Amino acid sequence: MNGIFAVNKPTGPSSADIIAQVKRALNSSKLVEGSDANTGNDKKKKFQKNRKKGHQWWKNKQQDIVKVGHGGTLDPLASGVVVVGVGEGTRKLTHFLTDCTKTYEATALFGVSTDTYDSTGKILEYGPTSHLTLDLIKDAIASKFSGEIVQFPPVYSALKMNGKPLYEYAREGIPLPKPIEPRKVTVNFFNVVDKDLNWDQTEYGLPADGEATAEEKELIIKQNQEMLKHVDTSSLDKLTSSVALAETEVKDEENKKYPTLKFRFSVSSGTYIRSLIHDLAKAVGSTAHMTKLVRVQQGPFELEKNVFDLEDITKNLPDSEWVPLVEAMIAHGPETTIDALKTSERVKVQQAELAEQVARDLEETAKREAEQAAQKAEREAQRAAQNAEKAAQKAAEKAEQSAANEPAALDTEKQAAANAEETTAEQVEVETENKVESEEPPAKKAKLEEA
Repeated sequence: MNGIFAVNKPTGPSSADIIAQVKRALNSSKLVEGSDANTGNDKKKKFQKNRKKGHQWWKNKQQDIVKVGHGGTLDPLASGVVVVGVGEGTRKLTHFLTDCTKTYEATALFGVSTDTYDSTGKILEYGPTSHLTLDLIKDAIASKFSGEIVQFPPVYSALKMNGKPLYEYAREGIPLPKPIEPRKVTVNFFNVVDKDLNWDQTEYGLPADGEATAEEKELIIKQNQEMLKHVDTSSLDKLTSSVALAETEVKDEENKKYPTLKFRFSVSSGTYIRSLIHDLAKAVGSTAHMTKLVRVQQGPFELEKNVFDLEDITKNLPDSEWVPLVEAMIAHGPETTIDALKTSERVKVQQAELAEQVARDLEETAKREAEQAAQKAEREAQRAAQNAEKAAQKAAEKAEQSAANEPAALDTEKQAAANAEETTAEQVEVETENKVESEEPPAKKAKLEEA
């Protein structure tokens, strides 16, 4: 299998987790050409053997399994389109990573900012919200957030500095080796979806991790101040990130409301939606963080059109159904839809043929397993019979030996009895002589002594 398709990532797992699930599904299916299940273990054994010998084992590894990659990371909080490259298709992912328009829908909660710019972080500051209006927000979007803008990526991001992701510096509380450089991105449109701010919303609360410590806030302030030192002031009219924290914080007053607002964006690759929401709130004199993000479209792939449900591949559908659909999507390209593929007679025929093949394989596997089980039972029965025969033979030999030793034992007993009888007779004779001697008359005894 070689090509590109897309899956719908749920909220929770990382993009790497999604790719791992797809990879397991592909490599565990006998219907996918080149998979582990399809090629058997011969190549795997060869790969392990060559690796031990120090050969170019990575070449064997590439041949042994289906390669899988993705065309753009989504944070665990986000859901939506993840473009997947399979086999030779992984070489085409660069376009989706660097030169691809993406459409998102996001929800912002105003009044609170966090260190990660989303609801997974710690609270940095509170901001006023009572002055916010839909017109104020739309005016700020039109004046500062359209066309080509300059944006600071968030500190909590996967961008690397000196080979280390930025989020690792942030989590470890280590100052950055150098300031984060702003980048130019393009906002094709930045629309408000809701008709008004949702002042009475109860779906989203304050971040669960609570407030950042004074030390954490101080570190971020220093990092932000360092960023501003390296910015060309001529570009500040389009620099959306008011990166420095407010000198005075608006605390969480009693009964204060935190309104939400839903947006829809179309942006270039490399744009951080979290930063757009954070910067928009600063532009209208408040604070905000992102509570929900859905990637609706990436390039030609769009939800509810040509994007597969992840669980249809990894869980819900049998291989005979999803493999032909994925292969057909790769063959026809993203211009087609999944609904069209499901109703395609060609795909239906292929699914039926594969279902028959799977049934035959299952039948052959069951037959082979039954034969193996019968052979095993037969071997065990033969082994048990041999063991019983050996045990019976040993018992017979032991009985025969016991019978052979019995006469000798009787002779020994008779000899012992005769010896005992002879010893007893001698003892009686000695005792009789001693008794006769002791009973002789004194005169005879004296005469005998004189003689």
